[in-house]
Amino acid sequence: MRPKSFLSSTIPLLAITVGLAGCQGTPEGTLDIFVTGEERISEGFETKDGWQLHFDHAYVTLDNITTYQTNPPFEPGQTLQATTEVKLSGPKTVDMVAPDPVLIESVMAPTGHYNALSWEVVEPTAGPSAGSALMLVGTAQRQDEVVNFSLGFPMALRFVCGEYIGDERKGLVSTENRADLEITFHFDHLFGDAKKDKEFNDAALDFSTLVTLSGDRPLELDAAAIAEKLTPSQRTQLDKILASLGHVGEGHCQEESTRL
Repeated sequence: MRPKSFLSSTIPLLAITVGLAGCQGTPEGTLDIFVTGEERISEGFETKDGWQLHFDHAYVTLDNITTYQTNPPFEPGQTLQATTEVKLSGPKTVDMVAPDPVLIESVMAPTGHYNALSWEVVEPTAGPSAGSALMLVGTAQRQDEVVNFSLGFPMALRFVCGEYIGDERKGLVSTENRADLEITFHFDHLFGDAKKDKEFNDAALDFSTLVTLSGDRPLELDAAAIAEKLTPSQRTQLDKILASLGHVGEGHCQEESTRL
């Protein structure tokens, strides 16, 4: 996969840290790190309660992105035992509204199979999504009702994931060919998906809940407003949803709350 575009935060990229097995003289190759909200963000989707969502922007701010070679292979719930790690500094704010996964950074990494990936989702202090770790901007329509929305979410989490699961194997760095890894967010967990069954959608939040919370049009709620206006049970529900968004393709992650 060739690099696409990215939107960096105001904090510049610092030195990349190669730890453990990485040392002078070790063969290296190129490793591209991407992020995607998949087709639900790039093309839009219908929520479980019948709102058709179209996104103009989907900002997420990522920090402490680290790729690992592990032995044994890491699975969520286990202890990660790294033999090599490559860490990017940050934070970086990325807009995921794009037809393809968005490049975060290309790094030089010791050769081998990077079969684990971790990152934090943090609140940026500047830029278009300042104060909201995740911000979704777009238009919602249900029947004749059209609502422009800007929604920020309180999401301070660390995701620790094993090997990417998808149509191809990722993270195999060699001196001849560049490799890639993907941070994936599954946004059907947030508001459900009209194409999914009831069991899946029961855990999701009704988009109408946020429409009702605002009362005003356009629908504009930052992370602080959403946290304040939700009932305790709704906030608990939202916290669980946000902690389930991070994946590597279809691979699940271990979620570690830094502030919920």
